Amino acid sequence: MKTYTKGTVQLIKIFFLALLVSCQKTEPPTEAELASVENIAATENIKVETKVVKEKVFEYFIETKGKVEAEKQVDLFFETQGKLEKIYVQNGDFVKKGELIAELNRTQLELALEKARLELQVRQGDYQLKLDEYALYNGDTTSMNAQQRLNMLASSGLGIAHINYQEAKYQVENAVLKAPFPGRIANLFANEGSLTNSEAFCKLYSSNELTVKAQVLETDINQLKIGQKATLRLIGNTTAQYEASLSRINPLVGENGQVSLLLTVKQPQGLILGMNVAVTLRIPRAKALAVPKEALVIRSGKSVVFTHEAGKAKWNYVTTGLENGKEIEIIEGLAPNSQVITTNNLQLEHDTPVEIN
Repeated sequence: MKTYTKGTVQLIKIFFLALLVSCQKTEPPTEAELASVENIAATENIKVETKVVKEKVFEYFIETKGKVEAEKQVDLFFETQGKLEKIYVQNGDFVKKGELIAELNRTQLELALEKARLELQVRQGDYQLKLDEYALYNGDTTSMNAQQRLNMLASSGLGIAHINYQEAKYQVENAVLKAPFPGRIANLFANEGSLTNSEAFCKLYSSNELTVKAQVLETDINQLKIGQKATLRLIGNTTAQYEASLSRINPLVGENGQVSLLLTVKQPQGLILGMNVAVTLRIPRAKALAVPKEALVIRSGKSVVFTHEAGKAKWNYVTTGLENGKEIEIIEGLAPNSQVITTNNLQLEHDTPVEIN
């Protein structure tokens, strides 16, 4: 059978209408005459595409947005104030645990440590003299109580000297900054020769343990379970996708009616802190028939799916369930293994001749 495009069918209609007018009719065409034109057009096969639907686990999607964070992240500070002698890394570098990040000039710090050490030696001598003096008058020091020893430490200056020495030693030891865990460097803006201050020197985060913090409406929370899968897409990038799983649900509804979630990214290579991502939570449901969104049409306010049977389109009223942006769950009205029509179905009627494209 010869087929015609939709445009050709319209031309046929116009041609027949022109014939009616050319036959000297002074009145407009009757409904019967128009119906005959429609019937002629309907005999031409409409090309369609189809898909066989089977029962499967239907996935309901919850769409939201999130921001990339790290399971472990910390701002690193120099606990000692001083001049930056050397910076060994830059933003984006990966470091191992214990690796040197930067160090201060230690000249003044080491001089202060040596001064404190010498002062400690002097005070130790003073303390020993006091012990000897006590033993001279009391035979030995075994009779001294704890309070007497504390008084002797204070009067000799040994207690304060010991504290000053420990502080000076601490300052020298903390003139270097090392990585407390393996990770990636960020937010490093200092330069060699500059003085440290109370602000963080840099940020270190575990780049292989990235997470995404997101929120969903409280109405969706009962459908969520720890371990459910999710897909992440970079904002503005439709090709890059990452797999994640739901790892934490905060059991608190915020003032905006949303609940906070934490998702663990499976392979986070390519993601960095602070990135905005589109999150699709995939919620598995019971087995059901699901048709592509394109297969559903609305006629007189009712949901209809056309199926292909023996070269004709068959009209099926259906009851729909949830949809996930790609597919629609069919509760009733459609049999398994039906060949549903997914294209050109807006112009179909029951028993319209169709041809699979």
